[in-house]
Amino acid sequence: MGYANSFVNLSKEDGEVLISLVDNYPCFSLNANKEISSFYLRDMGGEDPKLLPLQENNFHYNGHCVSYGYDVSHKFIYNSSYEIYIKVAAEDMKKYRYRYHKASFCVLKSQKGTTRLVKARKSHFWETGGQFKCTDQDWTQK
Repeated sequence: MGYANSFVNLSKEDGEVLISLVDNYPCFSLNANKEISSFYLRDMGGEDPKLLPLQENNFHYNGHCVSYGYDVSHKFIYNSSYEIYIKVAAEDMKKYRYRYHKASFCVLKSQKGTTRLVKARKSHFWETGGQFKCTDQDWTQK
């Protein structure tokens, strides 16, 4: 888990990550069409945030973005908060070989089945003990 903590600490929510919905699943890309080396999705719901397993058939590239959620063995959970960490090759490799960009989000799904991409935020301690939660604000790039 040390490796996971290192990229979590090195990543920044810098406005580079773009998130959209494709077929009701989150789809990730970067500004300026930067190539994504890999990405990690972190489930922030509950007391113990965990990295979700990523397998070859777990995401699809549709030409514009990388979708997540198609693999039924690792079902995407709606109405739960997530952080995405996208790994790209660093322009200046003297210090680090890769950079990580991150964003927080939720995909809300209503009882009628409609989905909506919204912001996630760390709650105040008195709300949910400092855990992440979904907001009612539409997700926008920072």
